[in-house]
Amino acid sequence: MKQTLLQKIVDIFFSMKSMSLGLILFLVGIGVATFIESLYGIQSAKIIIYNATWFEILLLYLTLNLIANIFKYKMFVREKIAMLTFHLSFIIILIGAGVTRYISFEGLMIINEGTTSDFIYTSDPYLLVFVENPKTGASKIDATKHYLSVITDNYFKTDVELESKTISVEYQNFQTKMIDTFVINKKFKPSALELVTDGMQSNYLCENDLFMVGNIPLSFNKKIST
Repeated sequence: MKQTLLQKIVDIFFSMKSMSLGLILFLVGIGVATFIESLYGIQSAKIIIYNATWFEILLLYLTLNLIANIFKYKMFVREKIAMLTFHLSFIIILIGAGVTRYISFEGLMIINEGTTSDFIYTSDPYLLVFVENPKTGASKIDATKHYLSVITDNYFKTDVELESKTISVEYQNFQTKMIDTFVINKKFKPSALELVTDGMQSNYLCENDLFMVGNIPLSFNKKIST
């Protein structure tokens, strides 16, 4: 009885209907990933779809199902060579995707003409934390991979230990598509003096302005009427 039930489960798991359902989920997944990538960036698509556990399980299931169907439907005959080629093509693509995902890595090597290089810039996002003790000269660099997105929970906490002391770096916020700009504030004039009060506080006195230090007025190229 157990063997019959197990056989039924295996037959359903490796049936053409189940495989068709898996292919539909795969197509829907990569379609949604394309929209996510266009709206929120490639890292968002990798977090939600491409690098998600459910997507990896789906790809593994499709690979096993394709292999099982080759033997189940006896595709090693001349009459079914087209179907065999179709299945083998998908299997090779999925195996290649697995090799790329778990063994190899993507990056960029810049080699100028007439030079050599042994350094590759990885395409994966890494958080680099550099810790140094200027008194002893000891230092340490910690690199951890983090995919960040504005639509996912990106929380992480990284601990870097140096000379028996631990420094913690904790996620606070992530913003994408930010542009560095230089904004000119017209309230400030092109010339100014920096006045340091209390030994630590900087105050900026612009041309033709007045600054009070206690009861003493200070001005920069401004006539004060008495």
